Amino acid sequence: MDDVKKESQNSYGAGGQPDNQKIDFDGERTLLHYLNILWKWKRLIILGSVLPALVVGLILLLLPSNYTVTFVYEESPTEKDYNVLLGRFHNAENLDKITNKLRESGLDEYAKKMIKARRKRSLEKMVKFKVLPFYPKRLKTTDPTTSERIGSLKAQLLHIVIVARPEKDIRAIAAIITNNFESIIPLYSMKSELDGAIREHRTKMGTIEENRFGLQLSLDREKATLAKLKNVKTNDFAKTESNIILQFNNVGDSSEYLPLTYQIQAVESRIINLEETIRENQSKYDYYRNVLSLNEMLFDEIEDKMSSYYTIGQFHSFLTNLLEGYKGQEVADYLKSYIKKVENTMSSITLITENPEVYQVPKVMLRTSAIVFVIPLMISIFAAVLLEGIQRIQAQTSEKRRSLIDK
Repeated sequence: MDDVKKESQNSYGAGGQPDNQKIDFDGERTLLHYLNILWKWKRLIILGSVLPALVVGLILLLLPSNYTVTFVYEESPTEKDYNVLLGRFHNAENLDKITNKLRESGLDEYAKKMIKARRKRSLEKMVKFKVLPFYPKRLKTTDPTTSERIGSLKAQLLHIVIVARPEKDIRAIAAIITNNFESIIPLYSMKSELDGAIREHRTKMGTIEENRFGLQLSLDREKATLAKLKNVKTNDFAKTESNIILQFNNVGDSSEYLPLTYQIQAVESRIINLEETIRENQSKYDYYRNVLSLNEMLFDEIEDKMSSYYTIGQFHSFLTNLLEGYKGQEVADYLKSYIKKVENTMSSITLITENPEVYQVPKVMLRTSAIVFVIPLMISIFAAVLLEGIQRIQAQTSEKRRSLIDK
């Protein structure tokens, strides 16, 4: 009871109110206690925090600098087209072409870094694509019209940012990457378009083949009908004049009500139309077959040579040489039209920055060193407090042992 009273008297003044001076004194004593601990272990704290920051800063200072160069193209891709472009550029086959070209040009170090970045999926740190203005963020909407409108928005510019070192090699590296974008990537689009054209012409040929039997059957029936109508014997009353006027909405569907002579003419007219339709379909079929054969040849040309560094310029030369050997006017016209399309694709890749500046990438040494300083500092302070506590426990244990021995 006396102990409780003494403790109460220590905490409260004579009037029963808290002794704020005593509490403040205890707080100051605790603060001084911790400051003494930090001062006692100052060497540990300084070495544990300052030394790592200095080491990291020195490493960053001695490391060679990265350099960046940005190429700007006047492209207007939609969000879907942009994602397709990224997929084609980051395709394993295309990246192999780039690394092989880098090795051929004596840029082995950058080729190794690119292979390593591919494994870590961090290639964007070396080659980054971005569009301006950025595509708007897709909102959670169930309205297909709104979603389609957002997806149809186009960018105005396409940037290719290349980061490399040393400075003397960055333009050679950039030339290989931009040449890949300008001369290789379009071939993937052409290959896809040719595949679609092949399917389209096969579908058209299949439709003609499907309708051929029905048209031939109708033609045979009309010919048989004509032969029978010509063998019909007319009576004398059929030759008499009549004041009856027949009116039809569609003479073709009601020709059996016409006089025999007109019926024969109607059947002959239908036979002519069927024969012309069959002839026209056969001409279309032959044209589609020839165009299909041409598209398959062009597709195989790209397919066979895509594994090598085959460019759109080489493909254009192949097309012009192929045109010289074509004799059929229709297919030759189709090939001429396709060559114009390839030329438009080549001219549509417009580079705005012909000779962009090369800039050094900041090393952000101050921020990195500060982060490295703060984290070890906290660890060092915690270690100092922990060691101080261990020493106190050891001292108290030793003192108790001495007291027991003295007794």
